[in-house]
Amino acid sequence: MHLADHTSGLTSNKAQRPQLRKKDTLEVNMSRNLIKACRRSSSWIVVHARRLLSYIERRLYVAPQAVRVHQWWAADPQEQQRYEYDLTSDSLVFDLGGYRGDWASDMFARHMCCVEVFEPVPHYAQDIETRFANNPKIKVHALGLAGQSGEASIAISDDRSSLYVANEDACQIKLVEAKAFLEERGFSRIALMKINIEGGEYELLEHLLDHDLVRHIDNLQVQFHESLVANAAERMQRKQQRLTKTHETTYQFPFVWENWRIKSETAQTAGTRCAAA
Repeated sequence: MHLADHTSGLTSNKAQRPQLRKKDTLEVNMSRNLIKACRRSSSWIVVHARRLLSYIERRLYVAPQAVRVHQWWAADPQEQQRYEYDLTSDSLVFDLGGYRGDWASDMFARHMCCVEVFEPVPHYAQDIETRFANNPKIKVHALGLAGQSGEASIAISDDRSSLYVANEDACQIKLVEAKAFLEERGFSRIALMKINIEGGEYELLEHLLDHDLVRHIDNLQVQFHESLVANAAERMQRKQQRLTKTHETTYQFPFVWENWRIKSETAQTAGTRCAAA
């Protein structure tokens, strides 16, 4: 082979190499673009799959309190348990958290008993007083029973008015120590005390237990509130544990309604004093 042939061959190979590199580069770029597209598509699928799962979870999730309330209504659609007590016309009933006076009205209609209604929000208390102006057996107190006397600011929210939430619509209320109130009025026996005071039940029950006042209460109908105070479940359980020493439950739906009836061996022999007598 002549030298010219060798030279020609080298020249030919050099001319072909750039063409091969361009082709390879094009294929590599196409492969990379395809991978990127797949990744973007995969990310889109993952994001939307997560959104779909979150939506399904929200639709299927039922809050624990909703479950508790459902169980309460399923067991007692008419709430008969809250009104069926062994009361007479001389029995003394305390309604703590009177709001509009509906529960007090129903209890009186069923048992003709004496009812002391405690409603600290002034205009609600005034409405109740007007409602029962001609009924001497239902008395209204524009104050709240508590662990200590004083004044406090309460957030107004209909039957959810509470000392433990912030609200622009608020007013000052009067609180009176339960022990002092009972001693001053001479109440020796309470047949039933309903407590629905939007978070204040923890302090009040602690006070009643500490001073052994629960021994003078035949029935404690309580609604504990979970979302208004810290460590609500733990605090509720502590109160329940202490109550077992003197009372026993007749029904119990945590954070809805429960009733504690005094044990026969711990019931006091003191008579009932009716405020209307």
